[in-house]
Amino acid sequence: MDSATDIKLKELQHKLTKKASDLERQLEQTKQELSAVKTTLDLLKVKGIAVDEQETADLFEPERGIMQPSDLTGLTHMQAILTIAQANGNRVRLTTAKELFLKSGITTSKKNALHIVFNVIKRSGRFKKIAAGTYELLPPEPAGLPDIEF
Repeated sequence: MDSATDIKLKELQHKLTKKASDLERQLEQTKQELSAVKTTLDLLKVKGIAVDEQETADLFEPERGIMQPSDLTGLTHMQAILTIAQANGNRVRLTTAKELFLKSGITTSKKNALHIVFNVIKRSGRFKKIAAGTYELLPPEPAGLPDIEF
């Protein structure tokens, strides 16, 4: 090879290496921005803010498991609430649970559905409030320890 061709190839190699480095930097920045958007969406869901019109469908993310109303058919109210919580990372939103109760046929009264869900959560003693309309399933009590009252 002559020196002119060698110089041109080295310049091309340098130029392509720089371009690859720039693209990698852009890709990393885009990944960080995407991660920030996902985090913001998760925070909005936890705080009970509807991200779009299909609130019920969006709450259950694919990585946590998709909840269908048919999954609740034939369950008691308590079993249904626990199933919803387990499918959503141990969290339950009242409005979402209400919609799933109505769609699955667990309850047919639109007027009372929210009160039914709220009462099941409150009376069970197995949930704690983490935000407006959002409850988290508490870990189970350790077995074998007697309750001592004084």
